[in-house]
Amino acid sequence: MSRRCPTASTVIIFFGLLASRFIVRRFIVKSLKTMEIASNAIARGETENRIYITSNDEMGSLSKSINIMAEAINDKISKLHDSISKEQALVREKTILNELVAFIASGVDIKISINTFLDRTRDLLKSEHSGIFILERIEENAEPVLKNFFNTFEEKIPFDCVKTMFNGIFKAVLKNNTPLMQNSLMGNVPATHLEIKNMLAVPLISMDKKLLGIIAVVNKYGGFTKDDENTLSNFSIQAFQVITIQQEIIYRATTDGLTGLNNHRVFMEKFEVEVERSRRYSRDLSILMIDI
Repeated sequence: MSRRCPTASTVIIFFGLLASRFIVRRFIVKSLKTMEIASNAIARGETENRIYITSNDEMGSLSKSINIMAEAINDKISKLHDSISKEQALVREKTILNELVAFIASGVDIKISINTFLDRTRDLLKSEHSGIFILERIEENAEPVLKNFFNTFEEKIPFDCVKTMFNGIFKAVLKNNTPLMQNSLMGNVPATHLEIKNMLAVPLISMDKKLLGIIAVVNKYGGFTKDDENTLSNFSIQAFQVITIQQEIIYRATTDGLTGLNNHRVFMEKFEVEVERSRRYSRDLSILMIDI
């Protein structure tokens, strides 16, 4: 029985099929496998994965679409993380403010209130130190007068140095009623004392406009941001209002409205303290009564 030799056309078809199979495996199947691996990775949350197919055919178009989808998902996740971080920061701010308000409302001395306020502000902004200039306006529309400066610095600062500090860059904060943020080395304030690496300051004013202030936080790792400015403004303005209102309540509760002197309640409290002191040390106690 004779064997037939394949014709030329059969050989061409055979090699054509082999070539087609090679092309399919080399360019189509491999590309599909690449897209499958990348898509599964994106589905697992690895949204930084990308498909690198640069051909101008349908595979290239499909890979570009998948990459665009991955970028969009990655952007949404990033925005969601930012939103969660801001929400957590807001909750933390409100928690600290509520604790501070409750502490102030307990009727503590104004110095204790302000020092606690400074500590909470420093914790909130994660800064090294904080300080507040307190000014008082005696008459309406009069120039406010610098009365005190509270701070968390370890060094004691003479009031002359406080005035020098205030009359520098801080005075413009109050005059222009605008925050000040500097993220550069400012040197020592005052000289030979605390080194100021960066600073954020915002103006404060009481509801009756009699008390004014400037609160400043200094030396935060990485410097201060616009979000820090908003946080400091929102927190400190509310806290300052609570402090001034509480002190006004205490003043009205302990002061005679006609004379401006301590009222009967305060007199009796101080009288009991002095009587107890005279008993403890076996000393005489004298009382001088004057009709005013």
